[in-house]
Amino acid sequence: KDLPSDVCTVINNALGLIPTMLLAMGTHQFEELSSPTHKASWQDPQVWTLLILSGFIGIGICFLGFVCQRAISATSFFVLQNVSKVAVVSAGVFFFGDPIRSAAATGGLFLSLGGSFLYGGLQMRAGQAKPSGEAGKKQ
Repeated sequence: KDLPSDVCTVINNALGLIPTMLLAMGTHQFEELSSPTHKASWQDPQVWTLLILSGFIGIGICFLGFVCQRAISATSFFVLQNVSKVAVVSAGVFFFGDPIRSAAATGGLFLSLGGSFLYGGLQMRAGQAKPSGEAGKKQ
């Protein structure tokens, strides 16, 4: 809470690399890098450009999320977070034709949206408990 938003962003993204790398190793993604098809894709400048742009945009979203979370109430952040997730899923389905036919896709959507609702609810409860806790310290 006392850490600046930029430090929180670095920590958040650095810790996120650990499960990402474990998942890549578990699904043998590193082994597939040496195949001719994948090797050609990784040497394409357009792929690198999109990858770098995606990384910067992701870091920006993460940073602005921390800033926004500190600037508005937990309830407002909860609403903002869930509206954005629903908008992203809706855009994927309606504009890009993302299929939601499998149980895994449906489960992933429920986990993502459910996690947002759970996190928002926990943040709201923590925000409500804080003032009463501070009042007890003053007495």
